[in-house]
Amino acid sequence: DNDVLELLKVKMKESTEKAEKLGEDGDVDGAEKELEHLETLKQRADEVKLKMENMQHVKLTETCRVSGTLMSTTDNDQRRQDHFTGKQY
Repeated sequence: DNDVLELLKVKMKESTEKAEKLGEDGDVDGAEKELEHLETLKQRADEVKLKMENMQHVKLTETCRVSGTLMSTTDNDQRRQDHFTGKQY
């Protein structure tokens, strides 16, 4: 998603420059169309940012192959090792 966001930033910059160039050349309709495209890119970038923020709040789990217990992927190594040696919580 970071790559997508960076690509969108590059495209937004290019779109802004193109719109400015079209405006300077007197192509108002072309500039407006390019600004509409820029707005679409901005909306997509906002969606990607929101998705990235939401993913940071998700607590991922994995299933233990031995016991079938759901274990947090954020557990430290000691806690995971304790689980595999049979510690019950």
